[in-house]
Amino acid sequence: MLAAAREITTGERIQLDWPLENVQFPGFNRKEFHQKVINFADFSDFVAMDDEVSINTQAGSQWDSLKHFAHQASGCYYNGLTHEQAGTTHTNGTHNWCEKGGIVGRGVLCDWLRWYEEKNGKAPSPVSRHEIPVEELKETLEWQGTTLRQGDILMIRSGYVRWHK
Repeated sequence: MLAAAREITTGERIQLDWPLENVQFPGFNRKEFHQKVINFADFSDFVAMDDEVSINTQAGSQWDSLKHFAHQASGCYYNGLTHEQAGTTHTNGTHNWCEKGGIVGRGVLCDWLRWYEEKNGKAPSPVSRHEIPVEELKETLEWQGTTLRQGDILMIRSGYVRWHK
């Protein structure tokens, strides 16, 4: 971590999370995020507010776990977790990251979208079945002058956020 800290030159911070309500049209007929604000003064002597939140954890990301969709041929999830095990354990839950202090490392942006558009023109739709080969990621990193190191956290800009807005 200290080596990564020495690479800081601008002090620019980039937020990597999305607001829960950002996915206004979740796929596969999933419900949208909903927040209900409750004003206690409406029904009590308390001057207070409360919130109730309703969210489908698959509306936009893996907010629930890494056992959302199994490899269909094997029936296994991430880390070889079987479908039978998935129903009885908290293994592969994203809460595990929080309990261990979160995800810490040098974040590396691989701007595949910019590379692709500069090299080939209009990029494929980010919601199509376009697969990005590892060779293209390697070429993108070389094009942008980035060298990966062990422990780096690779983030790939594919165009989804731009498409979604």
